Amino acid sequence: MILLEILAGLALDRAWGGIAAWRSFGWFRRFAGRVETRLGEGAGWKCAAGVLLAILPVAFGVAAVHYLLGEVLGVLAFVFSVAVLLLCLGPGDLASETREFIHAYRTGDKEAARRCAIALMGASVPADSKPLVHAVIEAILVQACERIFGVLFWFIVLGPMGAVLYRLSSLLKNLMANQQPQETGGFADAAWRLYGILGWLPARLTALSYAMAGSFADAMYKWREDGHGRRADWVNGCEEVLAASGLGALRMDGDDLRARADEHLADTLQVKAAIALVWRTVALWLIVITFITVAGWVI
Repeated sequence: MILLEILAGLALDRAWGGIAAWRSFGWFRRFAGRVETRLGEGAGWKCAAGVLLAILPVAFGVAAVHYLLGEVLGVLAFVFSVAVLLLCLGPGDLASETREFIHAYRTGDKEAARRCAIALMGASVPADSKPLVHAVIEAILVQACERIFGVLFWFIVLGPMGAVLYRLSSLLKNLMANQQPQETGGFADAAWRLYGILGWLPARLTALSYAMAGSFADAMYKWREDGHGRRADWVNGCEEVLAASGLGALRMDGDDLRARADEHLADTLQVKAAIALVWRTVALWLIVITFITVAGWVI
């Protein structure tokens, strides 16, 4: 059943271009903002409890609805699971955002390219155009895990509840990241820590999948050499692992990318190679899930 739910969710995500409008989670952002206002300067344990208070009721509510629907009629639970997965993917369409960046970059529209890069990275982008392509490629490799693979992993492990848990933790982490440093406190630290815990294993499975979908030896070498710069930092550590493994799988060197970032055609081909690696990895995950599902039926 999980295989069919994932296939349906991914297919609808690709076919329904307007789904991003339903993924704003504005109600959760407002609720989390109120919780953060009350607890942002509190003790560490109090802020950690506040983060869980903001996320767990929604996740448990989704789990309860899924269970009750399953008790009434299995097809209702199936539809609900697909709907939850569809809402938790993204929020943006990684493929369309990448295409928009490539078009802007190739046509020389620097301002549009920067806007597209900001949409991909969710943060400020390099002022110089030379390192911009490198930053975008790394962002694609990192965002693929946050938008797709992390959601799929927790959906497989905990069903709709897991997908909601991961998506809300990601939203909360990004909400805290967009605030000014002086506005963040213990609540922001707790939000980043929760996301780091939930993202640790999906990030490493995704990095391993990049290696299997690309150049395995190069990916493992880059992961070993460049993927452990800040091991104590859960979130940044995950990003480093994903970027290092992905660049290795693509056989790309960061310094070379920066040096050749004025060669528009070569750069856009490398960006296309990065998004192609992501889709090969999605196909690899589907193959593995299918194999496990069929093996379960046989056994």
